[in-house]
Amino acid sequence: NMASNMPVVQGYAMTNSNAAPMAAEGTNYGMGSDGDTFNGQKGEHQPKKFNDVFFAVLFYLHLGAMAILLPISMNANGGGGDGAGSLGQIIYFVTVCGIFAVGVTTISLGFMMQYAKQLVKLALFFQIGVSLAMAIFGLMAGSMMMAGLCFVSFAFSICYTMAVWGRIPFAAANLNTALTAVRANLGLSVVAYTFLIIAAIFSMAWTTISNNILATYPGMAFLLFLSYFWTHQVLKNTIHVTTAGVIGTWWFAPHEASSCCSRAIGDSFGRATTYSFGSICFGSLIVAVVQALRHLNHHLRGNEDAQIVVCIIDCFLACIEGIIEYFNKWAYVYVGLYGYSYLDAGRNVMTLVSSVLCAGVSVR
Repeated sequence: NMASNMPVVQGYAMTNSNAAPMAAEGTNYGMGSDGDTFNGQKGEHQPKKFNDVFFAVLFYLHLGAMAILLPISMNANGGGGDGAGSLGQIIYFVTVCGIFAVGVTTISLGFMMQYAKQLVKLALFFQIGVSLAMAIFGLMAGSMMMAGLCFVSFAFSICYTMAVWGRIPFAAANLNTALTAVRANLGLSVVAYTFLIIAAIFSMAWTTISNNILATYPGMAFLLFLSYFWTHQVLKNTIHVTTAGVIGTWWFAPHEASSCCSRAIGDSFGRATTYSFGSICFGSLIVAVVQALRHLNHHLRGNEDAQIVVCIIDCFLACIEGIIEYFNKWAYVYVGLYGYSYLDAGRNVMTLVSSVLCAGVSVR
């Protein structure tokens, strides 16, 4: 077993309440005093309260609107004569995609648990290989711009691989530690698969609604795309926040997070869907707006006169989306561990990044 040879580092519960992240109910979450100093690096327990309520209410109102539109759209499609067949095709397509996603996810998780170090190397080589292949394809297709950009990506990928090669054992140890925590709390996979089913059901409902509305009101495209991406972002980030809470509990209070259906899973999921749900909706909405704009921009690619402009806009939006998603990934860790609001978590991330950059500059 390759994973068994990797080191696993685990913390234990500490007497200083400000040193441990938010854990399950039994670990005195939310007991910090009002006079505690805001620490942008380590984080502190936050009092239990509903954060960013406005965005949670807005999300629920949006779901209510979609629930009202669904039966109307089903009746309208049914009246058209081919609604039942279209709905059957949608169900078939989403079901096949869902089964495929479950299979790939399960295989990937098992592979990561067995070959953590090899997976890190494979990811680096894969990026190099894809960049080189796309550059060659661009040359064969006669697209000099595509080939040039891909060759630049190829060169950067090689430089990056060489720069981080010595840190691969450390990265693999971190990955193995995280997978050990997930293995100790396999109930997280049940939450993830449940949310995957919910996402599939919503996709079927959304497709039915969009087919009906866009045929009559094409100007509603942006709002429909926003609804789709926002819902999927919320589902994904809810799992992320739940996982962060469980892993934090496993790290500092392992006795509360060391079984398939441990108490930490229920407590973390409860906090993610109540106190922190507004924060999840807030950050998810920001990403969803950018994704909806990108999707609208893709529809303009058929216009040959504006292809260059469309490509530049798509590149710009893709960069913004990547930055926000990277930022959200760490912000939601603070939300799941400590119970911060979205903006407070964001300030924590910025302080952490600034500290790391300053430390790196001083070391060099």
